[in-house]
Amino acid sequence: GSLNFSNGVVANTLWDGISVDVGGSCNVANSILHDLDRAVWGYGGGHIELVNCTFDENRIGICNHVGTETIVAENCILANSTQASVNEGAITIKYCDIWSSYANSDNSLADIGHHGNFSADPKFKNSVLGNYRLGYGSPCIDAADSTVASPTDLMGAPRYTDPRTVVKAGIISSTGAYADLGPY
Repeated sequence: GSLNFSNGVVANTLWDGISVDVGGSCNVANSILHDLDRAVWGYGGGHIELVNCTFDENRIGICNHVGTETIVAENCILANSTQASVNEGAITIKYCDIWSSYANSDNSLADIGHHGNFSADPKFKNSVLGNYRLGYGSPCIDAADSTVASPTDLMGAPRYTDPRTVVKAGIISSTGAYADLGPY
């Protein structure tokens, strides 16, 4: 089957947040996935697309268990994974912030430094209270590939260029706006 999930929150599960089995497909956009064992888990031959999502405090952010899954993550924030932000298999990561405050977290598969990916504290306003909006000076502001971002964020507000951000690390949209990473 297929799943389209947008503008939502998946949180506090013992196992997988979203699991895609043999031949399934899944599109997740403008969503938050936190406090999960494996936030997104692909298991065999399907397709998963993740756009403008925030992953926080998961054991593993994205896992391609069998390695035959097609997984693409764009404009996402993968923060504070306790084991790994990206684990196993072929996963395409573009314009993502892959960062963890945990010393033992393995981000080696995340392709940091290529395809617009970087590793820096995203500076959430207050993730402990579930506020994943980006604080002033966040490196995730104006850093997305705006050509793949939805025109509005999780709350329905239009994506816009922050006039206070001097360095625009992302790609501008056809409407002239730079989108932020994550759902806001």
